[in-house]
Amino acid sequence: MSPRTLKSLATAVESFGYHSVAVAQQPLEAGEPVWDDEELPDGPTYDTIGLLTWVAAKTETVRLRTDVPFPLTDEPVTVIQRIATLDHLSGHRVDVGYVLRCRPDDVALPGMAPDEQWRRYEDYVKNVLVRWGPWDLGGSGSGGPVPSGDGAGATGDGLTITFVDWDDTAAKIRWYRELGGAGPVVLQAGPPPVEAVDLGARHPWAEQSVYDDLLRAKECGVQEVDWDMNRAGWGPDRQVTALRDLAERLAP
Repeated sequence: MSPRTLKSLATAVESFGYHSVAVAQQPLEAGEPVWDDEELPDGPTYDTIGLLTWVAAKTETVRLRTDVPFPLTDEPVTVIQRIATLDHLSGHRVDVGYVLRCRPDDVALPGMAPDEQWRRYEDYVKNVLVRWGPWDLGGSGSGGPVPSGDGAGATGDGLTITFVDWDDTAAKIRWYRELGGAGPVVLQAGPPPVEAVDLGARHPWAEQSVYDDLLRAKECGVQEVDWDMNRAGWGPDRQVTALRDLAERLAP
């Protein structure tokens, strides 16, 4: 997307009264697709923190959130400094989550077994939380990164999960609470890709069902939903229209 398009989407989200605008981190270079229903980008993509900095400069009130994968490849203090700088310059509007990985080929860690990756991930997140204190500049946000996925119950301020189906959503939230997690739950969901649409079936998170899906997500214990329309291949104009229509339904 062009900078102008990104600006128009972000300002639309803000003007319609939504809580936050979310950006997903992608690999900087494309790899071989391994998921049947998704493809990796076919070229370089924006750096997440840099992109959120651009969005922050074009908005005033909407919160800025992302889940940043692959922390094992970055120095904690460098990541914290970048996040804290953006949080300060944006008026303390940043919410950040850490994930170990999004797709199996997102990042290669040669010679590191999965158990070792998980151990290093736990250590990394704890290191971030310890170091965050000096960088927390006293805003109204969460006060630090929010680890996403395994271990969040023990180390983080919340949990981000991806929608698979309703049973899976309920099970993950129950598991998180049973581990002692008391923070907010963010659900990432979106309409199905066009090629996966069965015209005779009702699809979760499609335009026709998203309002009811939001109510159901709330019943499951979800505090925030990232409605990702890029997954369905919708263009910017269609996304803005869908957001406007949903905002009108959600208005008190």
